[in-house]
Amino acid sequence: MYITTLCGQVKPENRDHLLADFDHAVKHPPEGLLQAYLSQCDDEGHTWQLITIWPSREACQQALAALINSVGAGMFCEAGSVPERQHFTVRDHYLRVG
Repeated sequence: MYITTLCGQVKPENRDHLLADFDHAVKHPPEGLLQAYLSQCDDEGHTWQLITIWPSREACQQALAALINSVGAGMFCEAGSVPERQHFTVRDHYLRVG
């Protein structure tokens, strides 16, 4: 698995715009995207993070090459933020079943 994060600062007056853009984006997910989470920091309400989970680095890179994944960065830009992107390769995991 492969994970990307976009983290940015969003002013309270732009919160609804970010949420609406995320809602629209997940209705048309890029090929290969397994999961996406939009999270807000409890301690700093203006800090937001978009977490995307991909089956592989290659799937993520294909989406980036097609500029599909730039939708995430665009969401933050439209909300008045310049996000920082990070990429992570999952080395191990735990999943609770039942």
